[in-house]
Amino acid sequence: SAIQRIARGAIQTFGSAYAARLLTLAVRLLLLQILVPEDFGAVGTAFSLLAMAVAARDFGLHYALLHQHDRVHTLAPTHFILSISLGAISTILALLMAVYYDQAIALTQTLTVYLGGSATESYPKVALALAIFGICDFFRTAALTAEVQLQRDLEFGRLALAHAGGTILAALVGITLAYFGFGKWALILGFYPYSVAYIVVFCAAVWTKHPPP
Repeated sequence: SAIQRIARGAIQTFGSAYAARLLTLAVRLLLLQILVPEDFGAVGTAFSLLAMAVAARDFGLHYALLHQHDRVHTLAPTHFILSISLGAISTILALLMAVYYDQAIALTQTLTVYLGGSATESYPKVALALAIFGICDFFRTAALTAEVQLQRDLEFGRLALAHAGGTILAALVGITLAYFGFGKWALILGFYPYSVAYIVVFCAAVWTKHPPP
C-alpha cells in the first residue's frame, strides 16, 4: 500500500542520510590528516560561492510539480525545460564568478590596503573548483525532474540508494586521490555534494528510472 511504501521509504531515507553523514565525517577527519589547509580553503571558498549562484535559480519548481501530482508525467517536459534553463543561469553565474575571481580578489586586497589593513592570502585554485562545481550543478538541476517523478511514485528507496551510493563513491574517490597526492582534486572529484563522482552516480541512478524528457 501507499502507507507501507512511504514508511519503508522513510526508513531507507533516514538510514541512508545518517549513514552518509557519518561516512562524510569519517572521511573529512581522514582528509584533514592528508591534505593541506590550502586545499580545503580553496574548495570550501568555491563551494560557498556556488551557493550564491544556486540561490539565483531556486524558485521551488519541484514543489509546484509535486502539487500537480496527478499530472507529473504530463508536465515533466515543461518542468525539465524550466529546470535546465534556471540551471544554466546559475552555471553561467558560477562560471562568470570563476573567470573574474582573481580580479575581484585583487580589487578587495587593494581596498583593504587602502583602508589600512593587510592584504589577505588568495587561493588561485578557487576559480577552477568553482567552474567544475558550477557545471556539476547544471547536471544536478537537470536530474531534478526525474527526482520529482520518483517522489511522486513513492520511490524513496531508489532516491535513498542514489544518495548513499553517490556519497560512498565520492568518499572513496576523495580518499584515494588524497592518498596519492592529488590535493584539491580529491575534493573536487570526490567528497563534496557537487563533486564529479557524486553527480555522476546520482544522475545515473535517477535517469535509469526516468530518463530526461
